[in-house]
Amino acid sequence: MRKLTVCGLTVAFALLLLPSFLQAETASKVDLAKAFAPFMGTWSGDVTPNGGPAGEMTVVVEQGGMGSFVSISTRYKIGGQGKAILLTHGIVRIEEPTNRVHSWFHGIEGRMDGDTEISNNTCETLATGVTNRGQAMTLRLQMKLDDDKLILSHSDGVANGTPIPDERVVLDRVPNVAEESEAAKSDPELLAELQGVWRLERGNGGWVIKQIDGNHETLTRYNAEGDVDESHQATISVQKDGDDKRFSIATMEFTAGPRKGIQVPQGLLQNLGYAYRVDSSAFTEIHNRPDGTTQTHRWKRVEK
Repeated sequence: MRKLTVCGLTVAFALLLLPSFLQAETASKVDLAKAFAPFMGTWSGDVTPNGGPAGEMTVVVEQGGMGSFVSISTRYKIGGQGKAILLTHGIVRIEEPTNRVHSWFHGIEGRMDGDTEISNNTCETLATGVTNRGQAMTLRLQMKLDDDKLILSHSDGVANGTPIPDERVVLDRVPNVAEESEAAKSDPELLAELQGVWRLERGNGGWVIKQIDGNHETLTRYNAEGDVDESHQATISVQKDGDDKRFSIATMEFTAGPRKGIQVPQGLLQNLGYAYRVDSSAFTEIHNRPDGTTQTHRWKRVEK
């Protein structure tokens, strides 16, 4: 049988990154977000796969649909060559009507799927599928977190009755450049005006507290009884836009409430920016509505 390779990578290795991160029991979208939270981001490293040329592998794990699924893409760049190629792409989501966590993914030479389990920062699945030549595949996949390293391995692999060699690779976490770039883009004078704690009254008798420390925002919503309904943390930037001042959000993750653990996709963050006015005692958000009108929210500074 022809050895299954993808630019020198076995199909098993190329698809290794895409399944399992949560117990294959009944689960919710919030459970999915919590389980994936430690894995979110970009991972990269130099690898030398079995029977293939050395190169650089990059894996991007991100949420989609406000936490309804997780998207994972794997790219590989052979050493000395220019552009990285997309090896695999897949999604992990809650399967209806069973409410079990399941993964579907495709590589350039095959497709696989399977239920998933996770415990102690270790994910494992027994995945099955077929190559593009119609050959059956089975793999036991494992992903393990070790500080800022992602250890990937597979074993017990079989394709068309022929064993697939075991493999193991270690990738490093890539720093979040979005936070660094937004911090660099902020106007220092405008950012200084916003530092501190701000309060917004809610119509239901509750209130919202916004705390800005540097280019980091923590926003917490309280109900009328003083209990936390929801909270998020964000990386922000503030800039001049002609005669206006503009507030933008680079990264955002919910830290309390029903969406705890969900990271807001970059595509949605682009729609969360707004113009604003600020003085020593008040911070006013100015949001543009689709019908051409504006909506304002006036925050009052909380004195120490």
